[in-house]
Order: sequence, then structure tokens, then C-alpha cells
Amino acid sequence: MKTQRFWLPVGMLVASCIGGALVNTGLADRKAEAPAVIQARRFEVVDSHGQPRLLLDVSSSGAPAIVFLGKNEGPRVVLALREDGTPVLHLHDGAGRPRLAIDVGTKGRPKIQLRDEKGNSRAAVALDPTGQPAIELSDAHGHSRIRLRQLADGGASIEIADQAGMQRVAVHVQADGTPRIRLNGKQGNPHIGLTSNPDGTSTIRLGHTTGKPQIALTANRDGICSLRMGDKNGKNRASFALTTSGLPSIRLEDEAGETIFIAPLAPRH
Repeated sequence: MKTQRFWLPVGMLVASCIGGALVNTGLADRKAEAPAVIQARRFEVVDSHGQPRLLLDVSSSGAPAIVFLGKNEGPRVVLALREDGTPVLHLHDGAGRPRLAIDVGTKGRPKIQLRDEKGNSRAAVALDPTGQPAIELSDAHGHSRIRLRQLADGGASIEIADQAGMQRVAVHVQADGTPRIRLNGKQGNPHIGLTSNPDGTSTIRLGHTTGKPQIALTANRDGICSLRMGDKNGKNRASFALTTSGLPSIRLEDEAGETIFIAPLAPRH
């Protein structure tokens, strides 16, 4: 009995050592067999039902992409590189349609687009070639309708276009704070312009269909008001003014700009 009690723990110890050695040997073998690099053209990660939920793929042109899939296996998030090496991020709706895109162009100018169900860009935020921010709103046909821009010289502008994409309204604030409003015709030519200058002068201009100014109404800070009328080429032909004392004057000019008639009216005594 004493002999059995002695060999029983010895046998357990020996078995434990042998088993541990075998386990360690197996782990060592697995570590030695692990490849340093795994190469494949496509990887798929599936859920518990075997449906693909994540793809790592490289297109035939060599452009890599990571795609997160929804439960219906439609794309929901796509992170990719285009053939030119520029990165892009697309977010899709439940039907797999791209609705938001974040892009960095070849020249490093970032852009964010919001798209409708047909894939048309309806709103975009981007940096222009000078590095200034711009916001663009478009209609369902893809025509740009509203643009808000910060200009490189410190000014800012808002442009509103019609359904054909022609600019019809422009609001511009210059770097010195001078505001300007321009209303354009169907061809984009300016028909009405309003300006308030830093020196206190305000001007309203009415133009011909060609865009040439024909009527200009001006009032300055000294109280002098003037009305000028031009021909279809924009040359001034008639002027009417009121001086600070309230005296009116009339001036007529020919096509060459020479004065042909002037009539300052004297006050009554």
C-alpha cells in the first residue's frame, strides 16, 4: 500500500510534465507555421448566418476598397481609392444608393456631397482652386441654383440661378465692405445693379438687354443727386442733377461724348 501511495503522485507528476511539454510543443509548432504575409485578391467577413458583411477587395484596375454591407448584402459604407490614387468615402442608404460622398481631388481639394435618391448632387461643400470655401445647392436635374463663396480677396458672394442654370441674382460684399446687388436677364446680362460705396455714394443702374448701363441714379453723402441716361452702347447722353443748394442742371452729349447742351438753372430772386 505504501508503494502504491508513493508511485501514484509520481505518475501524475510525470504525466503532467509530458502533457505540458506536448501542449507547449504544439503551440510552438503553430507559431512557427504562422505565415508572415497573407495574400489574396478578396476577403469576405461573414456573420453567424454566413452572410457577407465586410469586403476587402481590389478591382481589376488595382483600386482597393473596403465595403461594409447591410443585412440585405447591399453596400452601406464604401472606403476606396480611385485609379488616380485619390481617396473617397461613400455612405449608402438601405437600398444601396449613395447619399453622401466625401472626396479629396487629385489636387488635394476636399469636397462633401449630399445626393438624392437618383444619385444627383443636391448640396456640396468644397474648397475652390484658391483654397476658399464654397457651398453649392442644386435642383433635381443637377443644375446649380445657389452658390455661396468666400473669395480670396476677403470678399463674399451669393449667386442664384434659374432652372436653366443661368445666374439671375448676385449679392457681393467686397473686401472693403462695399455691398453690391445685381439682377440679370435670361441671358445673364446685368439689368439692375445696386451699389453702396464706402464714401457714402449709392447708385442704382438699369441696363439694356445687352448688359450696357442706360440709366444710373446716384446720391452721394453731400446730398447731390444725379440721373444719367445712356444709349444702347452704354455711352452717357443726358444728365440731370441737383446740387447741394437744390439747383437743377441739365447736360446733353453726342455720341463722341461732347457736350451739345447744358442748362444750369439760376435761382429766382
